[in-house]
Amino acid sequence: MLPTGWPHEAPDRPLSVTEAHQAMQRHRDCHTDECARKTAARDVLIAAGRMVPAQPRTR
Repeated sequence: MLPTGWPHEAPDRPLSVTEAHQAMQRHRDCHTDECARKTAARDVLIAAGRMVPAQPRTR
């Protein structure tokens, strides 16, 4: 179940880096596979070089 109080659908326009940071903070309890807004914010931060996605561990 998604937390209430913030819209979880994808934004209707591209987010700025600042907006993406704010969205990530607001949606910290959401999973990217359930929250389109957090996914959009994550994509912006990765494209801007502000976030590096975790690499799967190899053993």
